[in-house]
Amino acid sequence: MNSSDGLNGVYISKNLPATSTAARNLTLILSEDGTAAMTTEFVGKGTLIERGAWRAKGKRAEITWTELDGADINLRMIFELRENELVFIGPDPNAFGALEIRLYRVSAMK
Repeated sequence: MNSSDGLNGVYISKNLPATSTAARNLTLILSEDGTAAMTTEFVGKGTLIERGAWRAKGKRAEITWTELDGADINLRMIFELRENELVFIGPDPNAFGALEIRLYRVSAMK
Protein backbone atom coordinates (compact mmCIF):
# COMPACT_ATOMS: atom_id res chain seq x y z
CA MET A 1 0.00 0.00 0.00
CA ASN A 2 1.05 3.55 -0.64
CA SER A 3 -0.92 5.29 2.11
CA SER A 4 2.05 6.27 4.29
CA ASP A 5 4.00 8.09 1.59
CA GLY A 6 1.72 11.11 1.34
CA LEU A 7 1.42 10.95 -2.45
CA ASN A 8 -1.98 9.31 -2.78
CA GLY A 9 -4.79 11.66 -3.70
CA VAL A 10 -6.48 13.50 -6.54
CA TYR A 11 -4.50 15.92 -8.69
CA ILE A 12 -5.66 18.19 -11.52
CA SER A 13 -4.22 20.45 -14.15
CA LYS A 14 -6.40 22.86 -16.06
CA ASN A 15 -6.13 24.31 -19.54
CA LEU A 16 -2.92 22.75 -20.77
CA PRO A 17 -2.26 23.53 -24.43
CA ALA A 18 -2.94 20.74 -26.92
CA THR A 19 -2.21 20.59 -30.62
CA SER A 20 -5.73 19.78 -31.81
CA THR A 21 -7.81 21.69 -29.26
CA ALA A 22 -7.77 24.91 -27.32
CA ALA A 23 -6.94 23.14 -24.07
CA ARG A 24 -6.80 19.87 -22.21
CA ASN A 25 -7.56 19.14 -18.57
CA LEU A 26 -5.94 16.30 -16.63
CA THR A 27 -7.23 14.52 -13.54
CA LEU A 28 -4.89 12.00 -11.90
CA ILE A 29 -6.04 9.68 -9.09
CA LEU A 30 -3.42 7.80 -7.06
CA SER A 31 -5.34 5.40 -4.81
CA GLU A 32 -4.10 3.87 -1.55
CA ASP A 33 -4.44 0.38 -3.02
CA GLY A 34 -1.79 1.14 -5.66
CA THR A 35 -4.16 1.70 -8.57
CA ALA A 36 -3.96 4.81 -10.73
CA ALA A 37 -6.30 6.47 -13.21
CA MET A 38 -5.84 9.54 -15.38
CA THR A 39 -8.52 11.27 -17.40
CA THR A 40 -7.45 13.62 -20.18
CA GLU A 41 -10.26 15.90 -21.33
CA PHE A 42 -9.62 17.49 -24.71
CA VAL A 43 -11.89 20.52 -24.45
CA GLY A 44 -14.59 20.24 -27.10
CA LYS A 45 -13.23 16.92 -28.42
CA GLY A 46 -13.77 14.19 -25.79
CA THR A 47 -11.79 12.32 -23.16
CA LEU A 48 -9.22 9.56 -22.78
CA ILE A 49 -8.96 7.36 -19.69
CA GLU A 50 -5.75 5.60 -18.68
CA ARG A 51 -5.61 2.98 -15.94
CA GLY A 52 -2.72 1.25 -14.27
CA ALA A 53 -0.71 0.90 -11.09
CA TRP A 54 1.60 3.18 -9.16
CA ARG A 55 4.19 3.00 -6.43
CA ALA A 56 6.03 5.54 -4.36
CA LYS A 57 9.80 5.92 -4.41
CA GLY A 58 10.61 8.69 -1.97
CA LYS A 59 8.89 11.82 -3.27
CA ARG A 60 8.25 10.24 -6.65
CA ALA A 61 5.19 8.46 -8.00
CA GLU A 62 6.09 5.87 -10.63
CA ILE A 63 3.07 4.95 -12.73
CA THR A 64 2.73 2.11 -15.22
CA TRP A 65 -0.28 2.56 -17.48
CA THR A 66 -1.72 -0.75 -18.71
CA GLU A 67 -4.99 0.40 -20.29
CA LEU A 68 -6.01 3.31 -22.52
CA ASP A 69 -9.75 3.52 -23.20
CA GLY A 70 -10.03 -0.26 -22.83
CA ALA A 71 -7.01 -1.12 -25.03
CA ASP A 72 -3.82 -2.66 -23.62
CA ILE A 73 -0.80 -0.36 -23.39
CA ASN A 74 2.51 -0.30 -21.54
CA LEU A 75 3.53 3.26 -20.73
CA ARG A 76 5.54 4.56 -17.80
CA MET A 77 5.34 8.03 -16.23
CA ILE A 78 7.21 9.48 -13.27
CA PHE A 79 6.01 12.45 -11.25
CA GLU A 80 7.87 14.16 -8.41
CA LEU A 81 6.16 15.83 -5.44
CA ARG A 82 7.14 19.48 -5.08
CA GLU A 83 5.15 21.05 -2.26
CA ASN A 84 1.50 20.27 -3.17
CA GLU A 85 2.20 19.66 -6.86
CA LEU A 86 3.18 16.60 -8.86
CA VAL A 87 5.59 17.55 -11.64
CA PHE A 88 6.12 15.22 -14.62
CA ILE A 89 9.83 14.32 -14.80
CA GLY A 90 10.06 11.26 -17.01
CA PRO A 91 11.08 8.82 -18.12
CA ASP A 92 11.41 11.33 -20.97
CA PRO A 93 11.09 14.81 -19.44
CA ASN A 94 10.56 16.25 -22.95
CA ALA A 95 7.65 13.93 -23.82
CA PHE A 96 5.26 16.89 -23.73
CA GLY A 97 7.64 19.21 -25.60
CA ALA A 98 8.58 22.39 -23.77
CA LEU A 99 5.41 22.20 -21.69
CA GLU A 100 5.97 21.52 -17.99
CA ILE A 101 3.18 19.31 -16.66
CA ARG A 102 2.19 20.28 -13.11
CA LEU A 103 -0.71 18.64 -11.34
CA TYR A 104 -2.17 20.33 -8.27
CA ARG A 105 -3.50 18.29 -5.36
CA VAL A 106 -7.19 18.87 -4.74
CA SER A 107 -7.70 16.16 -2.13
CA ALA A 108 -5.88 13.44 -0.26
CA MET A 109 -7.41 9.98 -0.28
CA LYS A 110 -7.99 8.22 3.02
